[in-house]
Amino acid sequence: MKVILKAGIIALVFIGAIMILLFLKGDSLSGKKIHKMIFLENAYDWQGCAVKSCRFEGNSVILLNASEPAELATQPISSGFPFDELILSWNASEPDSLEALEFNVEVSSDKKDWYNFAYQIWGAAIEGKWHNSGKVEYEGIGKMHTDYLVLDKPMNYARVNVRALGESGARDIELRRLSLSFSSKNSTWKQANINTEKAPSFECVKLA
Repeated sequence: MKVILKAGIIALVFIGAIMILLFLKGDSLSGKKIHKMIFLENAYDWQGCAVKSCRFEGNSVILLNASEPAELATQPISSGFPFDELILSWNASEPDSLEALEFNVEVSSDKKDWYNFAYQIWGAAIEGKWHNSGKVEYEGIGKMHTDYLVLDKPMNYARVNVRALGESGARDIELRRLSLSFSSKNSTWKQANINTEKAPSFECVKLA
């Protein structure tokens, strides 16, 4: 009887130790890189956006009269995990020589404090015409590289601001899609297990 009782106690202690290890491991760094892609590309996706001088046409947003300028701002988008890299891409009609599209990305850990990064000004003839209203770098927070954002401090939310810049006579610009690719270079085991989209499938990625 004593032998059985002793064996039972040992088994309970062993199981308890395993559960504690699994709990601690869940919040420890895994060294794994995880990815998530989010698309805004249809009428439903655009409904939550704040717009100025825009109209909705099918699954696209038409930015009217770039000389005002026209603006679109998305709602806060949750990555589902703390991310430290963000790539923004888009599909839009190419601006003419009188206009350009300004893309800014704001990031936040709590939807209260936001950091506005100057992502890119895109257009056919933009040299020296316009300057992005965002910042390239926030010390201790992150920095814009050529075409992607790298964060020193991981964030949980992002929102995109699009602005049409132009002169009198500029044509309307059609915005068909925005896509955000979130990455974490060193997730926890729990985050890695929850986010099964470990890497984007190249067959499924939509060109933007």
